[in-house]
Amino acid sequence: QYVVTVDKHNDHNVTIWNSGSGKVIMRDKGGPDPIFDVCFSRAGGDPVCYTAGKKHFAHWDTEKQRKKKGLFGSNPRCSFACVTADDKGQAYAGGSNALIYVYAGNTCKTTLGFHGSGFVGAIIWIKGKLFSGGRDGRVVITDTATLTQEKAFDFGVLPRAIDCFNMEKFVVGLRNGSIVECNIESGEMNTVMQSHNDGEVWGLDM
Repeated sequence: QYVVTVDKHNDHNVTIWNSGSGKVIMRDKGGPDPIFDVCFSRAGGDPVCYTAGKKHFAHWDTEKQRKKKGLFGSNPRCSFACVTADDKGQAYAGGSNALIYVYAGNTCKTTLGFHGSGFVGAIIWIKGKLFSGGRDGRVVITDTATLTQEKAFDFGVLPRAIDCFNMEKFVVGLRNGSIVECNIESGEMNTVMQSHNDGEVWGLDM
């Protein structure tokens, strides 16, 4: 019943809305740097959001009407391309340094280094599992109860979107314009769609 938006004002304002009434629940400045992704916590209660972007991570608490900037602690500072959250009050942000940052509130607890080099370009939490896609071309499934890697699948191209419905198969949108479905148990891949990702298409015939 809630919607969160981020605008392209110089302040990158973040607004959380009640979608039924249209009422603004919370609004504040995101900061001077672009925000690339936003998500809701799945922990229940009053809506809590996380935003991630260029030199930016923030925790938005509507109950306390408070935005808190992300703290890195002893972990290296970086930018974030994507963010997701679980039902235990934790968020997971994909770093420009190939690390996944695990946040409790606005404090980074630890980092996960499952993607070699580059950056993490897609991330989603579903039913206790974290699906992350990196510049290394792999999708890694992590058990968030133990923060250990369970499986990895090599697509050879940067994943930019991941989704999973029944924990049997997941679907990936790749940087080259392809959409691929992958069986989690067998690793079998089925390309649903292929697209052009370099140059322009100037011809059409029917």
